Amino acid sequence: MTTKLLPIPAVSSEELEEEAQDHRCSATNDYRTLSITLAARLSGMSVAAFKRNYLATRLIVLSQNYYCRPCIWKSELEEVLGRKISTNECNEAYARGSRRREYQREYRENRRKEAYEQCQICAMGEVPSLD
Repeated sequence: MTTKLLPIPAVSSEELEEEAQDHRCSATNDYRTLSITLAARLSGMSVAAFKRNYLATRLIVLSQNYYCRPCIWKSELEEVLGRKISTNECNEAYARGSRRREYQREYRENRRKEAYEQCQICAMGEVPSLD
């Protein structure tokens, strides 16, 4: 049995770009969709307060982006807040969060190093002092 291959249609780069723009999300900094954390930062609330005030009361509907991650449409958040959200504002809020995640990662790494060093001391037979 032979398989017959169909010819591949020619597609222009403009068509590919248009299709890519249809599927962009916050991961590509287009910010059509926002994560819950980013939306909470933009609204000036904590994540818990944002969920309680907007998601639990169904003022904003939680949906899924192209990657099947929970997200919020930027247009819905703008409608509820009553103002436009600029891309610069989104970038600044995202940068604040990434600094926090970086600090948390460094803190965890330092804790692991300290625990490893403590384990090495115990393996040598030395008992660490409790002072």
